[in-house]
Amino acid sequence: MTEQTLTRSTAHHIAWLRQEQPTPDVLAAVKLCLLDFLGCCVRARMAPWTAALNRIATVNGVGESFHMGLGRQVPASVAAFGNGTLGHSLIREDMHVRSGSHIGVLVIPAMLALAERDKLPGSSLIAGIVTGYEIAASLGGAIWGSGRHNRHLRPSGMTGAFGVAAGAAASTGLDVDKTVHALGFAANFACGLNQWAWSGGQEIFIHAGMAAESGLKAHDLARAGLLASEDILEGRDGLFAAFQCGESARDIYAASLNRTQPRAVLGVRHKPVAGCNFIQTPVAAALAAKHRIPADGSVVERVVLYSFDEARRYPGCDYAGPYTSVQQSKMSLQFAVCAALAHEFLDERAYADFHDEEMLRLIAGMEIRIDDTYNAAFPQRQSARVELHLRDGSVITEAFDDVPWLETDAVIARFRRELVETGIPDAIEPLIEAIDRLHDSPDCAELFSAISRTAVKP
Repeated sequence: MTEQTLTRSTAHHIAWLRQEQPTPDVLAAVKLCLLDFLGCCVRARMAPWTAALNRIATVNGVGESFHMGLGRQVPASVAAFGNGTLGHSLIREDMHVRSGSHIGVLVIPAMLALAERDKLPGSSLIAGIVTGYEIAASLGGAIWGSGRHNRHLRPSGMTGAFGVAAGAAASTGLDVDKTVHALGFAANFACGLNQWAWSGGQEIFIHAGMAAESGLKAHDLARAGLLASEDILEGRDGLFAAFQCGESARDIYAASLNRTQPRAVLGVRHKPVAGCNFIQTPVAAALAAKHRIPADGSVVERVVLYSFDEARRYPGCDYAGPYTSVQQSKMSLQFAVCAALAHEFLDERAYADFHDEEMLRLIAGMEIRIDDTYNAAFPQRQSARVELHLRDGSVITEAFDDVPWLETDAVIARFRRELVETGIPDAIEPLIEAIDRLHDSPDCAELFSAISRTAVKP
């Protein structure tokens, strides 16, 4: 090879990222993402598939990394898989819009498992999280930015293992040559299909666990001395060719490696409600409109949602039923909007109420229209407008320019509420304090001790 490959350029970029001291805003963002991820895991233990995940984990024996479903140590790869899957199980994890990916549930569980296994200092754990977000976002941004994103493939699955391997290399200080091979193996571990959005399968949750485990495995393979294809991204049968992204994705990705400051984690957003990224603004608009209905009992005759093409085209979003699983209801624009109107809130109970008569009536008459100005604003903004046509002939309209993402205080408040509601309030302050002191921790022992306090008491 006469030119430096993209994976080698990435490996050099990872080495540079590892040496960079995080700025206060980057450090604050990492801590918030970590706290939010742990809240997701704790809350998701109520999911009906958690028991099956725990049974899978038990056959692998005792290890050195904490599994939040089991409440004990298991091998690191098992913990990465289990906690990644658990963290994604509510579909309310953090969102990186430009890459279309939920990077936190991919990177964070793997970095925690690795840090606990290898007894890494807090600064190395943070470097791994920052780097994992950065590289996953760069790859996802290149794929989406090429304009040729294949909607059959899951964005988080496409980018996840690659970002995890990058974070792992930064955490352990893997040398450039071995990092190249770690990235090469990780690219082979993509990606995840989107049929679940239509059929209601549980693959969506497994995609996160697969990426966390596979990225960690890629790191370990390279550290052990195995070799992968160095031109795995731009090669004639490499990742960009396989995903049919063309040369534009290659150029966008290469340009992202010239950044002088890590910024991906600063682009992370936190959802106000569980569910697909694309239902967030419509639900906010629908609830705002619902609150304006006169107190005389006026009835909504029909609903019109104005959105943008990407929201309607994404698998499972323009789906009017029938619904048999929360995997479907949490993706559907029709279900989310009409369930919010029928229940006047949107939570796990509402998502599982597939037979509410008022909701089904509204879904049957709901229309989705495309607003060209909203198309032009995406992905910088995800705008939506909801019209409620009442039986008396009046129309109530509410519009939001973007998702009303949760700010820091609201994310922390949700974390506190989730731990109280799941019966472990005593774990709240130790976790917050350990995360706050993480950067100065010599071995993350305080953090892992605090996480162990989330274990369900027998």
